Amino acid sequence: MPSRTTVETYTVRNRRQKYDETPRRKEPTRFSSTSVKAAPAPRPDKPPAPFGDLSRAGVTEPCDLARVIWPSQTRSGSEKRRAGVRMLFGHLATLPGDTWQERWEASGFDDENAPPVSILGRQTVRYDRSNMTSALRMTFAARIIQPSLSGFRANKFIDYAEPFRQVQKDPGLDEFFETVDDQRHLTATHRLRAKFDLACALTTQGIALEHLPPQHCCTTRWRTSAWASRTVLRGDFEAAAFMAMKEVEVRVRELAGLSNSVIGKTLMTDAFRPPKNANDPNDHGGPLWDPTADPGEAVALMELFKGAFGTFKNPASHRRVDFADPTEAAEVVLLADLLMRLLDKIAAAQNAATSP
Repeated sequence: MPSRTTVETYTVRNRRQKYDETPRRKEPTRFSSTSVKAAPAPRPDKPPAPFGDLSRAGVTEPCDLARVIWPSQTRSGSEKRRAGVRMLFGHLATLPGDTWQERWEASGFDDENAPPVSILGRQTVRYDRSNMTSALRMTFAARIIQPSLSGFRANKFIDYAEPFRQVQKDPGLDEFFETVDDQRHLTATHRLRAKFDLACALTTQGIALEHLPPQHCCTTRWRTSAWASRTVLRGDFEAAAFMAMKEVEVRVRELAGLSNSVIGKTLMTDAFRPPKNANDPNDHGGPLWDPTADPGEAVALMELFKGAFGTFKNPASHRRVDFADPTEAAEVVLLADLLMRLLDKIAAAQNAATSP
């Protein structure tokens, strides 16, 4: 029986309150693993460097870079930002190491339970602390320093994802952000969090989007729903696979114009079926049947969608399905993402056929 502890606290109005701090019993789970242990990505031969290799640059070069990344309408605003960069790199320059990365790792700001860099700001100077944090944000986004996850999370960035995207100049990353923004069924907070999570992963792994492993983010588009990826990371593998395939089902029904009562494998058959009578000029097959494709390949496409649903979607609709391997759950989400890409091509062909 857990012990009971009562803790007294004071609110901002100085009213004494009590709350129960009794340890809660951990509920059992049907999953053999309740979290994904993200595997670090292999170090690429050429790490991302949107402004070139600045690992051994002088202090003045990052200061000049701040003016490029943060164009300000006022001279004072630009000087404040450059002052933060000078303070940050001036401090790092006093530490041992031949590169900024080595000096950063020797600073103590990259360790477990590291303090934020804002502690370097002068107490008597207004905006010093925020300028230091902004300077670090620029340093991470420009890939001058690759922080550890602890070093990154120690600092509170008001906005990181969008400035990071702008600096990278990566068309794939731009597409990712646009796709997340299109998920209007999610709240603005969830969309922002999705973009931040990806920017954080790319920054701390020191990689570009094309090198992001499925073990860390599960999918590179999130067209199959941002929540599918986040559910894998929470350890609910069954729900992640189900939600990803559900997004595919919704998209097929939308493109085929079929009723909501047509579901699962029946939906895939009706949408992609070949003509029942090849000699009947009025029988064009299912709404998503491609008469210009090789008949065998077109039938195989139908069977691909049917097989995916019969294996990963339908069983989870009727009973519990245990995914003990997080990698397997991530790959189901990736399979759903591939199916969405194929549907995108079908949609593009439909639009081209109907356009004047």
